Amino acid sequence: MISTSSPSHFCSISSLGLANWLRRNHPDKSWSVDGEEKLSSHLDFPCSTEDLATTLHNINKTLRIQVPDSIDQLDESTLDKAIQRFPVSPGERNEFMSFSLYWEGESPEDAWVVSEDLIEDS
Repeated sequence: MISTSSPSHFCSISSLGLANWLRRNHPDKSWSVDGEEKLSSHLDFPCSTEDLATTLHNINKTLRIQVPDSIDQLDESTLDKAIQRFPVSPGERNEFMSFSLYWEGESPEDAWVVSEDLIEDS
């Protein structure tokens, strides 16, 4: 999900850390997940931050999130720098968040996407 023109790699963060970050920084957002079966078996998408965070908390596994090469280590305080923001449409100032990740022990080729769901937020 990182721009192909930007060098990137994957950094580890616990699903608990991601859940805490979502609750603290984006409590009123809705989210969609594409390409991940564990979450999809527990949630209907789009879902609330609380529902996604609770499920991530219950799974309690390490995730690998795609980040720009400028980020060496990832934690709840640096996660904001790793999350990509994209214009809703060309030339528009409104943006949505999206990030690519996979469960530790799986392959980067198995990466899936979490994106802010703007339809639910409107």
